[in-house]
Amino acid sequence: MGRRENILNAAASLFATEGYDAVGMDELGAKAGVTGPAIYYYFESKTQLLAQLLLPTSRGLSEDARHIASDSANPLDALERLIDAHLAFVETHPQLAIIHSRELHKMDRDDQAEVRQLMRDYLGTWVTVVKSASPLLEPEGARILTQGVFAMINGIPLVNRRALIGERLEVVRHMTYGLIGSLVPALAYKLAVPEAH
Repeated sequence: MGRRENILNAAASLFATEGYDAVGMDELGAKAGVTGPAIYYYFESKTQLLAQLLLPTSRGLSEDARHIASDSANPLDALERLIDAHLAFVETHPQLAIIHSRELHKMDRDDQAEVRQLMRDYLGTWVTVVKSASPLLEPEGARILTQGVFAMINGIPLVNRRALIGERLEVVRHMTYGLIGSLVPALAYKLAVPEAH
């Protein structure tokens, strides 16, 4: 792992645990194994560090969701894959989920606008898939449902960063299926009849 990646990993850890405003460059450098001033060789500012944590993440989520939606056999298959992908992201990157929830407004205006647009695109892909999986569901209902799912999953690391591990991950997956299945009957059926998978 290169020095730049070490700095990003240190920033993710400290921003998530201590908060963006509380982290100084000397502390960040110490955790990354460099001096504080050396960080400026790789990043122009602390806000650029924040952008380099959140922008690639947001781009990846949006692109992956579009790929899943276009590459799936049917809307229900796409919905299941979207659920699994989002759970896997929060399980693997709980620090980034925390930083996105708490520190997005600390980004430079242009970077913040790009992240928000990417997240609107991500939400839009989900809403389209949810609506296709349950044609009787109104678009606004699909949007509210999807936002509720995001709030539930993304909020878990704020309470317990180890909640999406092992059996607990399966509990959250079933909770997610149950929430979406309340308005998407086909998904509820798959949850009730496991052999349908």
